[in-house]
Amino acid sequence: MIRMNRALVFNVVAPIFLILVPSIVFAQAPRTIEITAGKDNKFKVTGEKTPVITLKPSEVVKLHVISQKGPEFEKDGTAHSITIKELKDKGWNMRFKEGTFDFTAVAPDKPGTYEAICDVKCGKGHDDMKMKVIVK
Repeated sequence: MIRMNRALVFNVVAPIFLILVPSIVFAQAPRTIEITAGKDNKFKVTGEKTPVITLKPSEVVKLHVISQKGPEFEKDGTAHSITIKELKDKGWNMRFKEGTFDFTAVAPDKPGTYEAICDVKCGKGHDDMKMKVIVK
């Protein structure tokens, strides 16, 4: 059995414990942002007048997406997507059928304004189905 002397406990172990425990106990779940991808082929962000999401660099968020099937959709039932073309390989290519879905997303690490589009042909107005993602 290993014995620790008091100096080791107070000088090494205690400070580590005091740093780690609060960060574990007070760690917050990712912020939830509710988005509706409507049957009218428009994005709506709950609490916003226009479809805009504002994030901090590298912020982890939960996107709660309510997807309503419009007049057109893909053969597999996919109704809409949220896609940022330049960030597709970083998880910003979320596709969904009709229903409610939760996605975890990480904001880009560089501040800027990004355009999120629906890249599923969903009906009249599809080309205007856009949303801004602002990182600042």
